[in-house]
Amino acid sequence: MQLLTKRDEVLEVLGQAQQKLVPLFCPNAESPDEIEGLLLAALDFKKQHGLDDLVMGMGITSCYPDHPQLQRLSLDDSKDVLPTLETWFAWLNVYVNRRGLFEGIRIIPFLDHGWAPDERDVKLMMTPQVQEQFGIIMFDASAFDLLENIRLTRDYVKQAGQRVVVEGCPDKILSEAEIFAKGLSAQNMLTDPLVASEFVKQTGVDLIVPSLGTEHRASGDQVQYHGEIAQKIKAQVGGIMALHGTSSLGDRIGSIAADGIIKVNFYTAMARSASQQLRTSWTQIPTDDPLPIQQACGSQVLSVRRQAVRKIALSMLGKLAQGNG
Repeated sequence: MQLLTKRDEVLEVLGQAQQKLVPLFCPNAESPDEIEGLLLAALDFKKQHGLDDLVMGMGITSCYPDHPQLQRLSLDDSKDVLPTLETWFAWLNVYVNRRGLFEGIRIIPFLDHGWAPDERDVKLMMTPQVQEQFGIIMFDASAFDLLENIRLTRDYVKQAGQRVVVEGCPDKILSEAEIFAKGLSAQNMLTDPLVASEFVKQTGVDLIVPSLGTEHRASGDQVQYHGEIAQKIKAQVGGIMALHGTSSLGDRIGSIAADGIIKVNFYTAMARSASQQLRTSWTQIPTDDPLPIQQACGSQVLSVRRQAVRKIALSMLGKLAQGNG
């Protein structure tokens, strides 16, 4: 296994994703069982298709309010999440150093939703050492109004853009309370292609995460992928879009590369599937007291989740490859 962190290497991978119409699969992995499950899925896919190598992203959030992964993994209440990030990278490097285990698998580590309103995330993202460890950093200033979002994102690109690929969000993402107070729906919050174009022009970001109806507070019947908007954005800025949220797409996800989507983030469905498998396996444990150690131990928990992650990630890799025939 190899980590890809150099900006030019990552841009080359993204360019190949655009050319081949196969978006880069970028799941988050917040624990060793998820890391191992994803690596096993990548190895399975590589072997099944006779590939020499396979590139995949592997991400983590820090203090992002909706899902603060590093914050929850932290061993203390310190405002500094860098030590926890170092632990996460140590987990990845275990497999880098295990020669022969995941040969031909190249991983782009990325920071997902680096949260601009949180001083801990800002400190993290501004640290040159951190910028050099990641291949992609999402500088998420979507909590701010558009002009402030543009200003903050532009300043970050100037500071970090020579070291790392920078992903930004061209919208203001409202809280659930704000959405309710203003009587808005997911339809009201879809990205305006002209705004996306101005955002890219003024900030200089490499990737954008537009609101296409698949995430960004959408839920239930509101979750619907708007490919026509993606196509209009592509006409304005080119194929530089990252998609967050895939539950509404099903097998149609193989066609999104033609809309300009070159990166697909993935976590919630995977985590829910793994937890469901764990819950199912738990109900099969006898009601003995004490519980049989071979079924109640931590390695059993890790193994069940690892296999569930492996299965769903392999399925996603297959669906994304459909665009390339």
